[in-house]
Amino acid sequence: GRLERILSLREFFQWLRTQPEGFFAEVELKERGIAGAVIQMAEKCHAADRCIIFSGMEEVVWEIQDWCRSHKKPEGLRLGANIRFLKEEQKEMLNRGDFYEVGLNAGSFGSEEVEYLHQKGIQVFSNLGDTPDWWEALDHLEVDGFKTNCLGQYRKWRQKWERK
Repeated sequence: GRLERILSLREFFQWLRTQPEGFFAEVELKERGIAGAVIQMAEKCHAADRCIIFSGMEEVVWEIQDWCRSHKKPEGLRLGANIRFLKEEQKEMLNRGDFYEVGLNAGSFGSEEVEYLHQKGIQVFSNLGDTPDWWEALDHLEVDGFKTNCLGQYRKWRQKWERK
């Protein structure tokens, strides 16, 4: 049937600029050696203020951080890391960098971790946690966002939950 064309990164950044004010996207880097080029392209396309550039690979997180330190970080660009767990090692990492948001694995954190990160001015998103119990917990934990593989199920659950 139907064929979809995948956007190039440049096309994606150009599309991002056309979205409503306040709309921004996470751009996850999963390879070393590309952080500077991606950040420069976002800036050239006037989309840096619409992006969170992040990685779940520590060496790539530091490549992003180092590039932004050694070059002028584009205005409005947000940086993040998928750290999965908040232990002392990750707390030390967060103290050494510029982080807008971090990702934590579903079920590996509670209100204490969310409060710690919020006090540092860092947004919290939950990785997966594709169950109604976790979705309900997210509201109580005051998590700022989450990732799911079950968007349709979440929408149905949310509609029922909001009617309660």
